[in-house]
Amino acid sequence: LPLDSLSFNEAGERIEITEDTFTIVWDPDSQSGIPDLYRMYFRNRGNESWSLISEVAADIEPSFTITQDNLSFGIYEFAVSAVAGGIESDLHTSMDDTASPGTGWFVDWHTL
Repeated sequence: LPLDSLSFNEAGERIEITEDTFTIVWDPDSQSGIPDLYRMYFRNRGNESWSLISEVAADIEPSFTITQDNLSFGIYEFAVSAVAGGIESDLHTSMDDTASPGTGWFVDWHTL
C-alpha cells in the first residue's frame, strides 16, 4: 500500500495507557455486512511496515484486547482489515482521517 494512504508518521493524538491490557474497538463497515474475519495489525510509531497481531472473529461489535502475551510495552499505531471470501480489504489505520478522533491516534503503552 502507498505510504500516503496509510497516514505514515502524522501527528495524531497520543493515548497513554498504563494498564496491563487494553481493548481496541472498531465500527464495521455497515454497507459491506459482516466479513468472515478481521485482521489486527500494529506498527511501532514511526515505522512504515505493519505486523499482524491476530485474526479476530467477525462480530457485530468487533474488538481485540492487547495483552503482554501478544505485544510488549511500546508506542504503537494500529490497523484493521476485513476478510471476506478470501479477499482482504485495505487497512484502516488508527491514524486515518476517519478514525476517532479525526486527527488519528497512537498508543503510548507503559507502566508507571
